[in-house]
Amino acid sequence: MRHVPSRGSDVTECAMSAVPFGRERSQAPLQPTEEQRGANEHVTLVDDVDGSPAAETLTFGLDTTVFEIDLNEMHAADLREVLAPYISVARPVGRTPGRRSSRGSRTAKTAPKASSPAEIRAWAQDNGLPVSVRGRINKQVLEQFRYAKG
Repeated sequence: MRHVPSRGSDVTECAMSAVPFGRERSQAPLQPTEEQRGANEHVTLVDDVDGSPAAETLTFGLDTTVFEIDLNEMHAADLREVLAPYISVARPVGRTPGRRSSRGSRTAKTAPKASSPAEIRAWAQDNGLPVSVRGRINKQVLEQFRYAKG
C-alpha cells in the first residue's frame, strides 16, 4: 500500500497483483529439477566397516531383526567365514525378502477388498449415523462400518 496525498483528504491506494501467495513477482515459473525429469542416478556402495569401495550388500538376520551391510570382497568373505559354522547347523526359516522360491511362484493371498468412501457413507446414512458428504470420514463411523461388515 502506498499513501497518495490528495486535495482535501488523505486517500490510500492499494495496488493488487496476480502473484500467487508465497512467490515474488520476479521469480520464474517453477520448473522440474533434473531429478524430477528422470535423470540417471549413480549409486556407489561404500564398505560400512572401513569406508573403502564396497562390492556387495549382504542381508542377514539375528533374533527378530534383519540387517543389511555393504562390504568389500574381503569383509564379505570374512563375514561368511565367521557365520559358516552356525549356518551349517541352522534351519532355514523363510525366504529372504526380494528373492523367489526355487520351487516356483506361489499365488499370493490377496487382501480383502477395501471399501470405498461412497460405500461407507451410504452405509452410515442407511444406519442413521452422521457423516459428511465430503472430506475425512469420522473414525467412529469407520470402526462401526468395519465391525458391521466383519
